[in-house]
Amino acid sequence: MNFLVVPIRSALARSLFAVAFVLSLGAVVVSGQKIDDSFTFFKADSVNGPNGTYLWNLIPEINIPGAAKGSPLRLVLKQNGKEVYSHTCSLAGRTGTQTQACVARNNSIVETGLFDIEVFLSDKLIRTYKIDVRKTTKQSGRRPEFYIQRHADAAVKYLSKNLRNVLFLNTVFSPVEDYGATFGYTPITKCSVNGRPIEIPDPRTAFRQANGRVINGFSESFDAKRTIQRDTIRFDQMEIQLPLTYGEVVNPTVGYGKGWVDVTKTPGKWQCDIIGDKSNGLFRTIRFVVAGGDIVPHPEQSSGNVNLDKDKWMIDMEIPRGGSEIDKRLFPSPNAGLFFDIPWSTAEGKAIAARVPKKGAAFP
Repeated sequence: MNFLVVPIRSALARSLFAVAFVLSLGAVVVSGQKIDDSFTFFKADSVNGPNGTYLWNLIPEINIPGAAKGSPLRLVLKQNGKEVYSHTCSLAGRTGTQTQACVARNNSIVETGLFDIEVFLSDKLIRTYKIDVRKTTKQSGRRPEFYIQRHADAAVKYLSKNLRNVLFLNTVFSPVEDYGATFGYTPITKCSVNGRPIEIPDPRTAFRQANGRVINGFSESFDAKRTIQRDTIRFDQMEIQLPLTYGEVVNPTVGYGKGWVDVTKTPGKWQCDIIGDKSNGLFRTIRFVVAGGDIVPHPEQSSGNVNLDKDKWMIDMEIPRGGSEIDKRLFPSPNAGLFFDIPWSTAEGKAIAARVPKKGAAFP
């Protein structure tokens, strides 16, 4: 697409142009302050309402690197264009740029379904996310759980590094129960570069849940014998410690850093398989490029469609055909976007979403 660039001398004209540009792009980042989309997380917290009703509270986790500490952040929840919830809080946390206890517990929500979440920083719209809120079914008057389904984020993977330069694979999946017992608790990572295998002296991998980022609940139904059966729905956001580093490991020790591989020293097209140490089953395949001593971010990131903070790189990935042995539910959602429904904008990104297989029932 070609643009005609002309000078805009009038202040009013510049303002009108800016508004029109924002509207033409939809939810965009303004004023140079960008949300870290990979950090964003929303949870529906189930609560009891009046007169035996059941409600939920929206609990957000948002980070805006570069924002002024304590800046006012406003969230507006809309359904079919109608506002159903609004709350303003100040950015806080360790960095002063994150939400902290940003919830209006006296303004609970009854509606379920699809919602837009508009994020305003100092009264400027900087991002619109979408969520799909659902409710489990219970018997015998038990309180149902509200939850935000995250099937679309199964397609999204990114690498991050910690302060010791260790790389982590970040992902979301809907797991079977106690998958470590059969898959293994220390999976193996096998990598190649430009098709040639790379020796990793200590290829062990560690799965761990991202802090507090688990969505779960269960529905109940009666079987033919009137016995209650439970069907669990769960989405785990995982930080998978890889035997790979970005530079030399800081203070390596036995079992941490020794025998791991520095990706920056080997340029080329990387492909890594994560395999169960007990079952030898494939969980995920990831792909990324190293060039000039750096990891090349995925086009969805480099184009500016999604924003990731420093030391984070969105990458390509593939789920095994039919899903892995530890996937309970997979639901292809190519039109649902990434990071809470930001539309895919590149051919490479759309290809990732299109490859997600179906497994199990999408919901209980």
